[in-house]
Amino acid sequence: MTVELTTDPPQPISGFKTQLYFRVKPAEGLEKYLAAWGHLLAASDDLIDMIHEHPFIADGGPQIQFNIIFPRARAYRVWVQFQRKGVVNTTYFDIPVKALGQ
Repeated sequence: MTVELTTDPPQPISGFKTQLYFRVKPAEGLEKYLAAWGHLLAASDDLIDMIHEHPFIADGGPQIQFNIIFPRARAYRVWVQFQRKGVVNTTYFDIPVKALGQ
């Protein structure tokens, strides 16, 4: 299984909503895990900020959308989990978040 990430806006800004679009391949066999189509944990590089989210839009298809507001301009590691055919898959992405005007 592979997971690709795109963000809107392409450069996340602290204090503003960022849409995270995950594309799962292959999508066949995706299942809910702990009552959700996915789970996300974001942690700032200094481990001050921890954010847990469930998908904003998901229907068992290949694209799963999470919405998040990063509280500060930092680097964040974002882990996501998706269950496919009974197996929980975890991957991560590093996302730099800038301050407005930076």
